[in-house]
Amino acid sequence: MLIEKDVPIPSKKSKYNFDSMDVGESFTIPNKEPEATRLRVAASAYSRRHEEFKFTTRALGEVLRIWRIDNDEF
Repeated sequence: MLIEKDVPIPSKKSKYNFDSMDVGESFTIPNKEPEATRLRVAASAYSRRHEEFKFTTRALGEVLRIWRIDNDEF
């Protein structure tokens, strides 16, 4: 076994770009399981880790839309 130093840890890549969303911005995904549940769980987990981010989702027929909202909304 070779032990190495100073090897940088790659950053985690997210399927959803929550960190680049501004308040009021949104995106959609197909409203199908398990993708819809994965998005909701990912948004909830991201909000717990980053208190300044809050999201809401709405099923709109065949798509699920997620918005970044202000912490004072809802």
